[in-house]
Amino acid sequence: MWNNLRTNLDIYISSLWDSWPTEINPTLRQKCLHYILGNSSTSPQFITFVKWAIELKFDISVFNLLKSTLKTSGSKIRSLCTKILVKFIQEFRKTIWNERCSKVIEWERSQNISQRMKTIVNKRKTRQVNCQPVYDQTEGPEVLDDPYISPPLKPPLETKRDKFERIWKNSASQIDLFIQKSLRYIWNFVQSKGLYMDTDCPDLAKEIC
Repeated sequence: MWNNLRTNLDIYISSLWDSWPTEINPTLRQKCLHYILGNSSTSPQFITFVKWAIELKFDISVFNLLKSTLKTSGSKIRSLCTKILVKFIQEFRKTIWNERCSKVIEWERSQNISQRMKTIVNKRKTRQVNCQPVYDQTEGPEVLDDPYISPPLKPPLETKRDKFERIWKNSASQIDLFIQKSLRYIWNFVQSKGLYMDTDCPDLAKEIC
């Protein structure tokens, strides 16, 4: 199958040289073809090409070799590589993918495997209590499924009122501490000036008075 795919790509790439803007001699054509596909379907060049082409990519080293060999711009080489990748996907689907799908379908029919059997969900069988004596269990041990583990319990729902009370209890002590720090200075009203003065600064209070 891979030989047929490579042969079809070889014929297609050869047709691209015929429509190339400039004349390409046969030696140069064969050289460029060798960069891309190698000499056979088992050559390293073809294996590397398939590896990248399946992901719709082109080996950058081969890209640069084509560009330097054909002495043309990167846009033309990019257009050439794009056409080769599109042709590879078409040939891969027709030669490899469809062929393998047909063989799988043929095998499934020979095994009486229907579409429903492939899509039906297998239900877990309920565990049966083993009533055999202890000495018989060693002769024919029974493999059981993993025990059923119930999901963890969800936390109780918290109402808005409960949430507010919880936040208030946690923040009340911090609010009291903040108020105490804010009022750590003792202020006294000075009658003569109508001002609040700090009684801890007698010099300033003396000047005001």
